[in-house]
Amino acid sequence: CHTKVTKHYAIEISNSIYTNNTPSEYCCQKHITTGKACHDDFIKLFISKMPKEKVTFVIAKGDQIWNHCAAIIALAPVASTLSILP
Repeated sequence: CHTKVTKHYAIEISNSIYTNNTPSEYCCQKHITTGKACHDDFIKLFISKMPKEKVTFVIAKGDQIWNHCAAIIALAPVASTLSILP
């Protein structure tokens, strides 16, 4: 999982957990591509460094970020190979 996550992307997701912001569409694309298991590992790592009273918040925010990113990716237009054919 660590090989799939760039520093920039990790910072953007982390900032989204700490703030009321959401990750960019580009970051969401990368995030969803890594898979739900990687997302869960990232949130578990985050939780391991948090005070116990923040754990519920971080889990909820992690779910919110995953759902937000999944919705963005679902709405993204899919490239059509027909448009490039002669």
